[in-house]
Amino acid sequence: MIPAVQLTRALRAAADPVRLQILQSLAEREWHVGELATMLHKSEPRISQQLKVLAEAGLVSRRRAGQHVAYRLTDDEALAALANWIIAQLEDAPQSIVSEARLGRALAIALEASTTAGKIGRALLLGQAPKDVVQALGRMADSTSRSAARQERFDFVCLDVRHLHSLEGVRKLLVTARVVLPAEGSLWFIARYELFERTSGNVVHHPIGALRHLLAEAGFGIDRLKPIEADGEHILVASAHRTAAPTSIATADTVSAA
Repeated sequence: MIPAVQLTRALRAAADPVRLQILQSLAEREWHVGELATMLHKSEPRISQQLKVLAEAGLVSRRRAGQHVAYRLTDDEALAALANWIIAQLEDAPQSIVSEARLGRALAIALEASTTAGKIGRALLLGQAPKDVVQALGRMADSTSRSAARQERFDFVCLDVRHLHSLEGVRKLLVTARVVLPAEGSLWFIARYELFERTSGNVVHHPIGALRHLLAEAGFGIDRLKPIEADGEHILVASAHRTAAPTSIATADTVSAA
């Protein structure tokens, strides 16, 4: 439940056309001020001011990402639900936002079902996972981080590569995941089905087989593989463990999060 004063502040903050547009955008992924300004055709100072109002109302969270500040919908579960409800009521709510919300709920259920041990220790989130997944991870982990310092180790890595369009980018993130995980560490991997649809000459590679091969290359063995479909979007979700050694990918000297 949201306290009355906080609920009133949040509703007032959302009662502005520009701020509603910002909330719609943040429901899809993280954005920097400059990106939002370009997309919404507004000045950066105006976008910054609107983000400040939303943040003070508890509807928006932010994190430092290099020289920029990345904004996303709040990590507060109740306020995030309120923001998503407000967005869903708009006549021009993008279908992609509605679909992403449904997919996020399906992924969160799959994440919670994949771990029967309860708490998963220290978790690292790489990529741009849906809000429901981030919240589920927060409930399951002792602590959650979106970046890793040199020599820092985690018990669990949630790697969402749905935003990537090449396997090379995926391989780099898998190197990062392997570096930060101990021998008994676990990986939870999310990818679009079509990322692994490819052919070599007359040979068609099945996406599930291609995913197994990629993870094995990176030094991970799959424990469970689950296809998920939401509003026509096909996703592959894999629970994996760290194996003795990767087959072809060298370990990294440094660690960086996407």
